[in-house]
Amino acid sequence: MMTTMVLLNLVCAFFITLSSFFLASYLCHSVRLKKTLIPLSLILVTHFFFLIGILHKISLVYCPWYVPFLFLLSVTLYTDTLSMCISRFCTLYPLPICIALSALISLICKDHYLPLSLPNSLIGIAMGLSIGYTIAYFGKKYAQQEALGQGDIDLLMLIGFFLGTDGIFKTLCYGSILGSLYGILYSTFINKKYNHRLKLPFGTFLSYGVFIYLIFI
Repeated sequence: MMTTMVLLNLVCAFFITLSSFFLASYLCHSVRLKKTLIPLSLILVTHFFFLIGILHKISLVYCPWYVPFLFLLSVTLYTDTLSMCISRFCTLYPLPICIALSALISLICKDHYLPLSLPNSLIGIAMGLSIGYTIAYFGKKYAQQEALGQGDIDLLMLIGFFLGTDGIFKTLCYGSILGSLYGILYSTFINKKYNHRLKLPFGTFLSYGVFIYLIFI
């Protein structure tokens, strides 16, 4: 039984990795691709192993909840890495469908198959929206630069729906630490011509923040 589950996790992780990468490449086809500041091979490998760890950790009962979320998050990871764009087809637009399905499951199964109740998911969406716009506002006002783009705010709303308020705060914390560390290392050792204005795809690091959160919850 254990061997079968490990094999299923490997197949599922492999499928999500490849399908999300190819879908992201298609979505970025009409967008001018930028020189990636993060090696794509590094993203592919770490993404795959994170997925294996997450699928091994989560309960089989909650797989119908987390697997679609992981797929949407994975597409966002690649689109932001490739073009520094986050498609609303993977963040904002799926939310009404997710809310409707969550409400339906709550009515039928009384939250037994949901790791998060619908009210908590809705609070998570509102929290993601408010935190995102607050960071964007103060970044624009005091740092005179865009701290968060609209795509990052949409992504925070999606994260809030699936992980709730606790997930948003911890994801932001993990993502910010990872982004800061990578920015420092990149500027210091890889390309010294970049200064503090180096613009990194924050959605990529938010995605990794979610992966870390899901492994250690």
